[in-house]
Amino acid sequence: MVLLNIDSSDIIRLVPVLGCLQGYIFCFVIMTSKKLDRHKSIFLSAHIFSASSLLLLPFIEEYFGWQYAWATDSLIWISVPSTYFYLHMFGAPKSFNKDLLHLILLTIGAYAIEYWFFTYKAKTAIIEGHPELLHSQLHLYITIGKFIVFFGYLIAAVSLYKKHQAFIRDNFSNIRHYNLKWVRNLLIWNGLLIGYALVAFILSYYIDGFTIGKSNMTAYWALIIYIYYASIKGYMQKDIHIDERVEYALEETIRTNTAEKITGVADDTAQTNTAPATKLKYQKSKLSESESKRIVEKIIKTIEQGKLYLEPELTLQDLADKAGEPSYTISQSLNLSLGKNFYELVNGYRVETAKRLLTNPDKRNLTILSIAFEAGFNSKTTFNTVFKKSTGQTPSEYQKSFK
Repeated sequence: MVLLNIDSSDIIRLVPVLGCLQGYIFCFVIMTSKKLDRHKSIFLSAHIFSASSLLLLPFIEEYFGWQYAWATDSLIWISVPSTYFYLHMFGAPKSFNKDLLHLILLTIGAYAIEYWFFTYKAKTAIIEGHPELLHSQLHLYITIGKFIVFFGYLIAAVSLYKKHQAFIRDNFSNIRHYNLKWVRNLLIWNGLLIGYALVAFILSYYIDGFTIGKSNMTAYWALIIYIYYASIKGYMQKDIHIDERVEYALEETIRTNTAEKITGVADDTAQTNTAPATKLKYQKSKLSESESKRIVEKIIKTIEQGKLYLEPELTLQDLADKAGEPSYTISQSLNLSLGKNFYELVNGYRVETAKRLLTNPDKRNLTILSIAFEAGFNSKTTFNTVFKKSTGQTPSEYQKSFK
C-alpha cells in the first residue's frame, strides 16, 4: 500500500484557494436567489467577490510572483464602495443603473492603475536597474489615493447605516428580521481591512522582502470566516424599502435638536429618548407644535382603542392607515413631541402589558414565552431584551419579585 506523501504546508496553502472558491459559490447563490432583491444582490455579491478574491493573493505571489498580484489586489478597491452601494439600494433603488456604472468605472480604473504599476512600470523599472518599485514614491502616491477612496466610501456607508437603522426603528415594532446590525459588522470589517492594509503597506514600504501574501495566513483564515458570515446574513436579510420622506423627517429632527442644543433654544427640562420627554419647540421644523401634538394624541388614541400593540408585526404604515395620517408626519411627531420612535412607543405598551400578565395570579400557568406572545412580542429573545432595558430585570426576575 502506497501512502501519498502530502506535506501539511501544502494543505495550508490550499485553504485560501478553497475559501475563495466557496466565496464565489456564495456569490452565485445570492445572485440567482429569487427571494432577494436583484439590485441589492449585485452589490452584495460584488463585496463578497472582492473579499474572496483576496484569498488568492498568497497563491499568486508564490507561484507567479508579486508582479501579478494586481489580478486580485485590484478588487480591494471595490470592497468598501460595494458595501456603500448595497446600503444605498435600500433607500434609492431607482439609482441602481447610476450606482452600478459608478462601481464598474471604479473597477476598470483600479485594474488600469494596478496593471500599469505592477506590470508595465515594474518591468520598466527592472530594465532600468531600479527593481525596488514597491519602495518608490509612485507606489506611495497610488496607495494614498487608494486609502482616500476607502475612507470616503466608508464614512458615507456609516452615515447611510445610521439613517437606515433609525428608519427601521421608526417603522417596525418588531425588528428582529429587519435589523441591519449585521451590516455594521461589515462596516467594522471594512474598517479593519483598511487598517490592516495600511499597516501591511507601511511594512512592505520600509522592510525589504516583506509581502502581504506570505506573512498573513492568520488574516486569510479570518477572511474565510467573514465571507461565510456576510454571505449567510446577506442571504437571510429581509427586504426593506426605506421611505426617503421618513428619512427626511428624521434628518430634520436631528438637525433641529443639534441646533437647539448649540443655541440653547431647547427647554432645559427636556429628557432623553429613554425617558418621558417634555414638550420641545422646533423652530426649524415644517411641522408645527400644535399639529404635532394633535397627531400624537390621535395616534395614542388609535393604538389604545384598537390595542394595536398586540399585533406582532405592526408597522408604522399599518398605524398610518388606521389613523388616517401620513406615515412620515407620524414619525416626525413622535420624535418631536415624545422623543420616541415608533419601535419604542409600541414596545412600551407591550412591556406594560407583559407586566400585568406576569403579576396576574390567573396567568401563573403561562410560560414566559406564552406571555411574550400574548403581549405582542414575536420572540422570547426580543422580549427579554426589551423588558430588561425597560425595567432593569428579566421577565422571570420581575415575576419572582411579586410572588
